[in-house]
Order: sequence, then C-alpha cells, then structure tokens
Amino acid sequence: MQNPLARFIVPFAWHLTSAIGFVLVAILLAWAWMPDQARTIELAATAAVFTAGGIWDAIGSRGKHIGWPPLTLIGLCAIAALVFS
Repeated sequence: MQNPLARFIVPFAWHLTSAIGFVLVAILLAWAWMPDQARTIELAATAAVFTAGGIWDAIGSRGKHIGWPPLTLIGLCAIAALVFS
C-alpha cells in the first residue's frame, strides 16, 4: 500500500474488529453467568474498547481518518450510561 493512512487503517480495523468480538464475548458470558452485573459489564467493555479505539485512531491517523469521532463518541456514550444509570 502506498498511502500511509491506508497502511495504518487496515491493520487498525482488523484489530478493532477483534476487540469488538471480545466485547461481544464478554457481554454473552456476563448474561449467561452474571445476569445481575451484565449491564455494568457490557457498558464497561463497550466504553473501554470504543473509547480506546477512537483515541488510538485519532492519534494513529493524526485526525485524518473519519472513523475516530464516531468510535470515541460511542465509547463516551457508554461511559455516560455507566456513570449516570
């Protein structure tokens, strides 16, 4: 790949997809084994992965990739839901 942004985004997207898969696993296991705490676990996992992914995308792409604001916003909304619920 010639484009430096593309050289960053392709592996980033691959790893972010894997991390989102782990969030799904955490949610499913929480609902199966700890239903009383599942909401907290799902919000915390979502907040951690999406906020970190958005920040990493912003830094790694130097703000050029369009995906970092929505990723960060999803994470921040999950944090808000966790804190204010």
